[in-house]
Amino acid sequence: MDSVSFAFYDAFTDIAFGGNQAGVVSDAARLDASDMQRVPKEIGVPATGLVTASGEDWVEARFMSFVIELPMCGHGTLCLATWMVELGVLDWHGRASFEAALRLPTAGPC
Repeated sequence: MDSVSFAFYDAFTDIAFGGNQAGVVSDAARLDASDMQRVPKEIGVPATGLVTASGEDWVEARFMSFVIELPMCGHGTLCLATWMVELGVLDWHGRASFEAALRLPTAGPC
């Protein structure tokens, strides 16, 4: 696996290193599932959002923990959205509110 850029965020707090930590990789489309699983272990954050595609008002992502792929991650979603806004990928163009879709992989039939 090549190097990847990532960000750390603390959700639900205004104190550094408080709240719930999550990592975010904004360009994970080139990573396979095995590489994605290694990222949280390498950076030491138990929840990591990996963006695989994005548009002006949507983000496609996967969430990984140290041991499994998570179907969803609440605090990871907040961290991921914050990073994507800061990067200018999700741009609310100065509006008072903004709605964006989070696209997650779906499980096959049970």
